[in-house]
Amino acid sequence: MLLFLAGAVVHETIGDSTDGTTTICDNENNKPQWHTDTNCQREARVKTIEDTKINATVAATKQELETLKDLIEELAEKLVTQQEELLETKTTLSTTNGDLSDTKKELSATKEVLSATKEYLTPVGSIVAWMGAEYAGVAIPTGWQLCDGSLINDGPMKGNNTVDLNGEGRFLRGGESPGTLQDDAVQNHKHTVSDPGHTHTDSGHKHQFYYIRPYGHMGDNANDRNQAYPGTDSEYTEKGKANIQKSTTGVRVGDVTSARKNVETRPKNMAILWIIRIF
Repeated sequence: MLLFLAGAVVHETIGDSTDGTTTICDNENNKPQWHTDTNCQREARVKTIEDTKINATVAATKQELETLKDLIEELAEKLVTQQEELLETKTTLSTTNGDLSDTKKELSATKEVLSATKEYLTPVGSIVAWMGAEYAGVAIPTGWQLCDGSLINDGPMKGNNTVDLNGEGRFLRGGESPGTLQDDAVQNHKHTVSDPGHTHTDSGHKHQFYYIRPYGHMGDNANDRNQAYPGTDSEYTEKGKANIQKSTTGVRVGDVTSARKNVETRPKNMAILWIIRIF
């Protein structure tokens, strides 16, 4: 069976007429052309069934299109909502970026102030007391180094060694030549001595005088007139000595009393770690 479509009129060629001839029917008006009524009626029923199927298909398709339309409208509404949310988020981000930019500028200004303050308070080469990492609970700050004689590897003092203040237990004092070291010493001084005085006793002494007369010479007084001796003239004095008793001054310098004694002279103190800023 062959169908010819021409506008809204459908012509069908049927090859099963009773006389064996070809019959053509007008399906639109359900009027036969060169055909018997029986054949045209059968064909009309077939077309009605086909039209019903087509209409059902069209209706189902229309329903699916309506459903699809509703879905598209729903998606469109969601897209509009999302676009509005994105626009709001964009506005928020723009505001946030502006705030972040302002914050960044404020932080930069604060950093400059802190840097200037750091230079003002603790310039490079400053030595300060530190309780150490174990006590403080933090490592030595960046840009600082222990005063332990170690080599400086960074900053304007690179290549020098720190002064070993910690190892030698040194104090700091003002002076016109920074970095000059002095050993311990005792200043020249005087002591006041109280002397109660002392005396020496001399019990006295005497000298004996002798005179030897020549032969035949008589003495010069009544006591020695009869004492005549031969010989030559001579005289001498018997030596004597002073009898001075020894004595003591009573001066005494004693040991230190009422004081704490040790191998060094020092004030009361507390041990710390000296650190120096190197950059």
